[in-house]
Amino acid sequence: MKIITLEETKQKETPFKLDAKVFWSAEDADAIRLTVEPGKTIPPHKSPMPVLFYILEGEGKTIGGSEEVKIRKDTLLHSEVDELHGFENTGETPLRLLVIKLKGCLS
Repeated sequence: MKIITLEETKQKETPFKLDAKVFWSAEDADAIRLTVEPGKTIPPHKSPMPVLFYILEGEGKTIGGSEEVKIRKDTLLHSEVDELHGFENTGETPLRLLVIKLKGCLS
């Protein structure tokens, strides 16, 4: 078993200028912790792979899909290949998500 602490992670550049820490990157999957500051958004976009989003802390809402849904700690969201998804932090504290990109499931 490999244990990876936040201090060991590397910052990932994102097109949305977010704090993104890469915990794991392999041929078939990535695990990234994203931090969205209060009032900030991850604009709606599509990914060429399925993506899981686990809300670690904070609150917000999904944007860009067929409906806006409130999200909060201990919620898991699943976005299919090429499904539009985005997030807005509507809270007073950072919204932190664990993002699992399932690259092994490319369409």
